[in-house]
Amino acid sequence: MNKHTYKETREESLPAYLKANYLQPDGAALIEIDLSSTDIFNPLSYGKGRTLNQDIFDLIDDESNLIPATIPLHIRFHAASLTSDQKDEIENLYREHYQALVYDQEWDHRQNRFRFWRLTIVGAVLMALYIYFSVSAEDSIGLEVLSTLASVALWLAAEILLVTNRDVRIAIHNLHQL
Repeated sequence: MNKHTYKETREESLPAYLKANYLQPDGAALIEIDLSSTDIFNPLSYGKGRTLNQDIFDLIDDESNLIPATIPLHIRFHAASLTSDQKDEIENLYREHYQALVYDQEWDHRQNRFRFWRLTIVGAVLMALYIYFSVSAEDSIGLEVLSTLASVALWLAAEILLVTNRDVRIAIHNLHQL
C-alpha cells in the first residue's frame, strides 16, 4: 500500500488520509510495525520484568492518536526471525503495557472522585459556618477567611468534576482502543 504523508493530503480531509493509510475494508484501522530494524525488547529490562522497547509504544501512540477511538484498531508486528514463543511474548507484553495504563487511569479516576467528595464536604461545611457566623458575628476578617476557604474548596471540587475527570475518562476511552 502506498502511504501518503499528511502534508500530501493536507487539502483533503482527515478521513481521506485515514482511509488511504490505515483503514481496512472491514472498517478497522491497521497499524503495521516493522520490528526487524529495532531492538524488540528494552535492553535494560530483565527476566519477568522484561518490556518492549519504548520506541514501539511511542510509534503505536503516535499513529493511534490520529485514529478516532470509535474505529477498531489492529496492530500487526512484522519480523522475519521471530519464533512463536517470541510472538506470544511480544503480544503479552503489548497487552500488559496498555492494561497497566488503563489501570493507572482508572485509579486516578477513583482518587479524583474521592477528592471531589472530600472537597465538596469541606466547602459545604465552611460555607455553612460562614452563613451561621455571618448572622451572629461582626468579625469581618474571620468571615472573609471562611468565605474564601469555602469558595476555594468548592471551586477545586468543581474543577475536578468538570475538567480533570473528563480528561481521565477520555484517556481511559482512548486506551481501550489499544
